[in-house]
Amino acid sequence: MTDILLVLLLFKASLGFEIQKGGKKIATNAGVDYYLGEDKRTIIALETRETIWVANVIDVCGRPPIGKPEIRNVKLIDKMFEVTYGKHSLARVDIKTGKIECLGSDGYSCLKGATHSWAKGASIPE
Repeated sequence: MTDILLVLLLFKASLGFEIQKGGKKIATNAGVDYYLGEDKRTIIALETRETIWVANVIDVCGRPPIGKPEIRNVKLIDKMFEVTYGKHSLARVDIKTGKIECLGSDGYSCLKGATHSWAKGASIPE
């Protein structure tokens, strides 16, 4: 029984490590580390190597009208990340929930207008 518990704990601890592997740490706030995922589409929140949320900006906001479908810049302002993706597209990500707000792009409105986050305890989206 203790062997099974140990394996489960090791798996749970390694999950956060695998998600951040190859990603770039972008901020730390109140004991939570935030990473830009290796795919350059997601922001990942980890607390003691456990995933709190994963926010995929490109999937939620859609392909930018100009530029590559990847995050180019992330700034922490108050309790939000301001995210530039593509060439001139903008989004905000709430640092507590991972909720994404699509702000549009140089006169373009966000096509999906959606908000989304992957919450702790849910399956990781493929």
